[in-house]
Amino acid sequence: MEKKFNYLKELINKNQAGLTLIEILVALVITTIVLAGLYTAYSLVAKQFVQQTERGNIYNSGRNLITIISRDLRMAGFQHYDNSASIPNPIDSSCKEICIVYDIDDGSSYQRRRITYYVEKEEMYRKIEKESGGSYTLLDEYKNQEDTLLAESVKQLKFTFYDKDGKDSPSFKKDTHSTVEVEITMKINDNVDDILATDVFLRNIYYRQQDENKKNKE
Repeated sequence: MEKKFNYLKELINKNQAGLTLIEILVALVITTIVLAGLYTAYSLVAKQFVQQTERGNIYNSGRNLITIISRDLRMAGFQHYDNSASIPNPIDSSCKEICIVYDIDDGSSYQRRRITYYVEKEEMYRKIEKESGGSYTLLDEYKNQEDTLLAESVKQLKFTFYDKDGKDSPSFKKDTHSTVEVEITMKINDNVDDILATDVFLRNIYYRQQDENKKNKE
């Protein structure tokens, strides 16, 4: 009976033996490797998420720019019925990137405006001027350059004009062109650029062309 008790006591003591120093070090090394792998994987996923978010923001910015420019281009050449002064150059493609002229209804009367788009140092600007006494003056809300800033990460703004036969030209002619392709080159990162483009029908200019053609035929 006593031998059996001593055997059980030895067996219990053997099972309660602690870890050796080598076993602890091995466990620490394995744990460190696993944690390092998890951290690396998390960092890669987090970095990709940030990059995709930034890319999405740039795309959204580019689409918004396309919308704003397209709206002004469709208005190009619009002449208020109370304004007898014609618009000789509704689109000036030699004015920095581009200048667009049209009349607006300010409620009580009309106002002729010139909108200028241009890109400097990968930033796009939109400047609005009003006609007064035969010349254009900058609106008060655009006196400071930061107030004219539309978007960053813009490398290039390009306009290509087309006639009815599909022939393209980098410069605009009022009696020839009624469609324009707008291209914006967005900087995604240091190595990647992307181009957003759309075609815009110059409706006011086109209808004025039709009216002038009818008058000439008559």
